[in-house]
Amino acid sequence: MSKLRCRGLQLLVGAGLTALLVACYPHNQAPNTPSPPIGPDQAGTYSYEAYRAVSTDPDGDTIYLGFDWNDGYYYYNETTWSSATASGDTCQSCYHTWYSAGVHEVRVKAVDVHGLSSGWSAPLTVTVHSTDR
Repeated sequence: MSKLRCRGLQLLVGAGLTALLVACYPHNQAPNTPSPPIGPDQAGTYSYEAYRAVSTDPDGDTIYLGFDWNDGYYYYNETTWSSATASGDTCQSCYHTWYSAGVHEVRVKAVDVHGLSSGWSAPLTVTVHSTDR
């Protein structure tokens, strides 16, 4: 169901008559900033790890969670988006393979189905150790 925000304007028409003009438009609020990512803070290179996060939307809209893995490689640094998640539910399908050793600040943000986005979460620091392949 769409939420509307309406504003009224009282106009003086003349001869003591007034008219009320009402304008309504859809109203949407951005999702709240997600909690910091939850998942392993230690990993080995080439390991496939699961991470979770939670956000809520003030309008109760369905949201998508986007993770910035901060890998250092352009291809692997692109934000990965979760499948659709109900407001307040934990994202369960956010996985990442670590390809580069080092310290990575993983953060997450939420976008609702109308395209409004939250700010970035506080980061989870992940230390990735080099492993033989």
